[in-house]
Formats: sequence, structure tokens, C-alpha cells
Amino acid sequence: MGNAVEELLRMFAPSSTGRVMTRDFEYKGVRFKAGDRVYVRPLLHGMDERTFQCPMHADFARANASQHAAFGTGPHRCAGALLARNEIRVFLEEWFRRIPDFELDPAGQISFEGGMVNCVTRVPLVWDAGGRQPGV
Repeated sequence: MGNAVEELLRMFAPSSTGRVMTRDFEYKGVRFKAGDRVYVRPLLHGMDERTFQCPMHADFARANASQHAAFGTGPHRCAGALLARNEIRVFLEEWFRRIPDFELDPAGQISFEGGMVNCVTRVPLVWDAGGRQPGV
């Protein structure tokens, strides 16, 4: 379960880091001006093919899944990272205990929203609930 949590964090990092440019700067032909806001997306680190083989594929046995930057790095590392990992693990354990057999609804569409906090806003699922097909 621990590796699954890391793989989900690698693929769906929950937050972004916002910064304000303190001076004019150019990088690879892109001009930034002092005062511009820049959002650094840690989830992009998790999509780096140089570090993660087939990064768009969820591999819950991925050996280096924990090498993501979902909680930042260095002095900007999230102080709540351990709590967040535990919350995700407990959620998954309880979900699988209660709803062990489910799948993505092939007719549905997953949706996401981004910003300072990134989130999956819709995951259409189907499962057998005594003849009913509840959706999430």
C-alpha cells in the first residue's frame, strides 16, 4: 500500500509552489518580468521520463515511486507530508475493504482542476452494490 500511495502522489501531486519574480529574467526564449507570478508544478517532476520509465502509466510496483517532488524539496518541503501520506493510505485501505471490486466507468470522463491546489474533481466508477450501480 505504501508504494501505491507514493505512485499516486507522483502522478497527482496535490499542490503547486507559487513564486513571484523579483527581477526580469529570460529562460529559453521565455521572458519573465519582475512581479510575474510563476507556479512550479511538482507533478511535472513525476512525469520526467529521465527518472520514471513510462511516467503516464500508473505502476504500483514502481521501484522509484517515492522519488517524486509532490511535497516540495529541501527547505520548502511540506511539514505535513507524513500526515498526508497516512491519510491517503488509510483512505485507500478503507476503500478497498468496503468496495474491493470496482472499475472506471468506460462511458465516464475523469476531470482535474489545477492551481495552487491540484485535485481530481471527478472519477466515474462502477461497482456491484447489490444490483445498483452507484456513481462517484
